[in-house]
Amino acid sequence: MQQENTDTYINSQATREWDMFWEYFRHWKSTPQPNYSLADLSKDFELLDVPELPIEPSDYIQFIQDNILPHTVNLHNTKYMGHMTAPVPEELYPIALLLLYLNQNVVKVETSQALTLLERQLIGVFHQLVFELPEAFYAKHVQNQQSCLGVGVSGGSLANLTALNCLLNSVLKPDGVFDGLAKRGLLEATAHYGFKKMVLLGSHLAHYSFQKAASVLGLGTDNFIELPSDGDGSVQLSALEHQIAQCKENNFGIVALVGVAGSTETGSIDPLVEMGKIAQKYNIPFHIDAAWGGPLLFSHSHKELLKGIAYADVVTICGHKQLYLPMGYSLCLFKDPKMALFAEFNANYQARKRSWDTGKHTIEGSRPAHALYLHAYLQLFGRRRIEANMLKCFELRDYFVNKVNQAPQLQLMQAAQTNIVVFRFVDVMASSDYSKEENDRLNGINTSIQQQIFEQGEVFVSRTTLAHTKYKPQSIVVLRAVFINPEISPKDIDYVLEEIVKIGQQINTTR
Repeated sequence: MQQENTDTYINSQATREWDMFWEYFRHWKSTPQPNYSLADLSKDFELLDVPELPIEPSDYIQFIQDNILPHTVNLHNTKYMGHMTAPVPEELYPIALLLLYLNQNVVKVETSQALTLLERQLIGVFHQLVFELPEAFYAKHVQNQQSCLGVGVSGGSLANLTALNCLLNSVLKPDGVFDGLAKRGLLEATAHYGFKKMVLLGSHLAHYSFQKAASVLGLGTDNFIELPSDGDGSVQLSALEHQIAQCKENNFGIVALVGVAGSTETGSIDPLVEMGKIAQKYNIPFHIDAAWGGPLLFSHSHKELLKGIAYADVVTICGHKQLYLPMGYSLCLFKDPKMALFAEFNANYQARKRSWDTGKHTIEGSRPAHALYLHAYLQLFGRRRIEANMLKCFELRDYFVNKVNQAPQLQLMQAAQTNIVVFRFVDVMASSDYSKEENDRLNGINTSIQQQIFEQGEVFVSRTTLAHTKYKPQSIVVLRAVFINPEISPKDIDYVLEEIVKIGQQINTTR
């Protein structure tokens, strides 16, 4: 009894200390980060020590307050406009505690039960959002153990890898004579089907996860054939048809044509309708990476940007971007409920054939029940609030673009198709026809601007290097603003742009 009382006291004391910490945290959300270089900060994390005895919770909380929070990225800061990761709504905080306590593993129904069924239901919701098939289709397949409309995975990169793994297995599938890729391997499968090698086709703006996937699947990164884009970042259709002809002439098997519905660098969207028709014309699997742009389907005002997405055989959507979930949940959706069966793996203790286990179709062997975050978000926000947040972010984008166009020291680098804007500092822009030497100088200035604002921590935009601007073939360093936080205000935008111009001018005078 005495031990019980002691444990109760310790637990209640720890709870009070954590409650005090959360009050501190709420204050931290609105404070800027201090100016502290990563090189200096790394010195605080050099010792490799584990205490022999447990430390007090108050001491550990103090460690977090002193060493972690001041030096993490504050996604709640409304002057931070460079991240594709959104601040998580407070409505989802209790779900995190619940999932921590339950600790479910959704690859095996014996360790998740209802949460497996809930995830299948959610996949059906998004499948219907994307492919818009008849109600009878979903009544048949959503909770059918022999059907797979999609899988939940831990992030967009894994979603793309999962998609390409299933597509590769479906292209090099068993045919009654040959046992298929999964059993016989890539070398024998390619030889059986008479291909010299297997390739992927997609925009040079496709996410770098496709390079990773090409490597992991044994295709090789050189066999992701990058297609050029036009001025707004969309794939050139003439180049696509030419490349398909070249592949057929060289006897290359095409695993998939990859369409981008919201590139991570510029937010650009490929011509999905035309690409879908080309894929059908040449009988090529079509995969659309909608990690960024997919949630626009919830917006009546913007879903037309994704017109043609239903042509896809597989679509990936990321939850921790424009669906505001905690890091680590994405969806891979299969138009054909039998697609994933070509890459199915089974075990005696789980992932059994004809079971509810989603581990049959996932690369991950264990996976948390993060689908509950998505379910909670949809239920607690509803379609109208989800769309309202998107509309606000697009309004902020338009305000930002107008301010850039009005500033003589800034240059918009391409029209914004979604809520990502690329621009740069250019001194006073008397002319947009900069020479190579001038662009080289501006590349250095813009690189320095972005590095400086990151280190100072008061405002933030990211940067990238684009090869498809009006200055091609010269590559141009651009600044990149992302409007995913609906709490940003026009005043925040004004301040960020003023800081960029001020810092740019200071750097320019010292060169």
